[in-house]
Amino acid sequence: MKRSHLIFAVAPLLAACNSPAPPPVAATPAPAVAAVAPAGEAAKAGNMPAQCRSEASAMFAVKPASIQTGAPVKTATGASIKGTADLSARGKKPFQCNFDTAGHIGPIESLVDEGKL
Repeated sequence: MKRSHLIFAVAPLLAACNSPAPPPVAATPAPAVAAVAPAGEAAKAGNMPAQCRSEASAMFAVKPASIQTGAPVKTATGASIKGTADLSARGKKPFQCNFDTAGHIGPIESLVDEGKL
């Protein structure tokens, strides 16, 4: 490349460096996040889906937005919530969160045969 061509190629880049900084963007407040009971603590019925999503997202190493849950269903031992985890290229994996009668979350159960995955 000739020297004169290099100057014409670099000049616009240098001019951009000397331009004034853009005006600051107003900070937007963070969205409100529902309180989730830590693992081992009791969850109220309304918070059970949020706690299930939180625990499942940690288990499957995905964002909570990748977890879909249904409504809590009363069982003889407490409550359960069925859901699916979107694991991207690995597909969707159904699971179930179980809560005891006091509202404590137990281990998350896979609803597929792990041997066939």
